[in-house]
Amino acid sequence: MEEAVKSSKINSVYLIRPAMIKGSRNTPGILECMEPCCWFACCLCLCLPSRFHSIRIEDMARAMTLAGLMEKKGVFVLEYDEMKALFDPNP
Repeated sequence: MEEAVKSSKINSVYLIRPAMIKGSRNTPGILECMEPCCWFACCLCLCLPSRFHSIRIEDMARAMTLAGLMEKKGVFVLEYDEMKALFDPNP
């Protein structure tokens, strides 16, 4: 799918790759409560990269909106770090 989009003639494409979306209707509430604890434990044990961070649906929507307003040409893949840089310019 991504290769088909990348090979298309569209001027600007942003591919969004969230690891897990928090706050969506499909995320069980108990999972949202347990996720920070589990994530911390996984980071300590497995040293997982930041691209596996979960993102709140509002932050992802904000990043998508801001990415769409930029006038860059090409194909861009936004994972957690890139999305966070868009919606939170002061880390």
